Amino acid sequence: MENVYQLPDKKKMAYYEWKTSQPAKGGSTPVVIVCVHGITSFGLIFDFLAKGLIDDAHKRGIDCRIYAVDLIGRGNSDWFDHPEDYKPEAFVRHLAVFIEVIRTQNKVEKVNYIGTSFGGMIGMGLFYGGFGSLINKIILNDVGATLEHGGLSRVEGKLSRKDVTFSGLDEAEQFFRESRKGLGTLSDDEWKFVTKCSVKKENDCQYCMKTDPKLHAMGEHKQSKSLWDFYARIDCPVLIIHGENSDILKSETIEEMKVRGKAAEKGLVFSVDIPNAGHAPALNTPEQIEIVSKFLFEEVRPVDSGIPLK
Repeated sequence: MENVYQLPDKKKMAYYEWKTSQPAKGGSTPVVIVCVHGITSFGLIFDFLAKGLIDDAHKRGIDCRIYAVDLIGRGNSDWFDHPEDYKPEAFVRHLAVFIEVIRTQNKVEKVNYIGTSFGGMIGMGLFYGGFGSLINKIILNDVGATLEHGGLSRVEGKLSRKDVTFSGLDEAEQFFRESRKGLGTLSDDEWKFVTKCSVKKENDCQYCMKTDPKLHAMGEHKQSKSLWDFYARIDCPVLIIHGENSDILKSETIEEMKVRGKAAEKGLVFSVDIPNAGHAPALNTPEQIEIVSKFLFEEVRPVDSGIPLK
């Protein structure tokens, strides 16, 4: 279900909600999950994962509520007025405010956070900005403390496509099958869903992408990007999901993340590789959904006690 939240700067941010059909027995505290997409993506990219998690939560007798946002400039949210407004810190502020509202609304102390690519960067930014107390567990989907230059350059190329149009949904689908092949294995129906969520009808004969052309201002990465100062502040359980063919996140970076930072000191950093996926896994298959479900719905034991993931 689509909703709209008005941010303090008066911009309207669309978000989507999934929840179990009835509260858990005994009135237990709900598990609240906030999902944030990549730099050119949209909130409904989490639809596959959210529905799978809700099904599993129902089987476990867990009251689960999931929220996914369309960041400003994407999907059904408003656009910023000026290119220079598209700064990471603006999105960190937006998410901090939104999470506080969701936390209060659901009467929970903390929420769980899933961030894909840029969404994961925002998640790290929440800890760096002093909002880490809002987060119970965090999943970083193909994003880490070092982002590789080659992958960043490819993403920058996507941001620079200012006026891409399509004559129909079939043409658009072929475009996204190629440009978003890093999502991994999707069914034909899932690709159609991704396409419909990515474009809007511009006129009687053309479709255009549902992203602000001014997003190009977020590009221009001339070297690998270090986020170690941000990542090191995370002090809760961390699951790093790595697309096997990713050009953004290296395995060597993940191994270093397991030994550096507050979470690593507690033995609370875990990782899993997703085969046949690049940047970034769609989290749509039963196997991927199970990995996320186990991490979020089950108790996390420090590494020395045995990693709770297969």
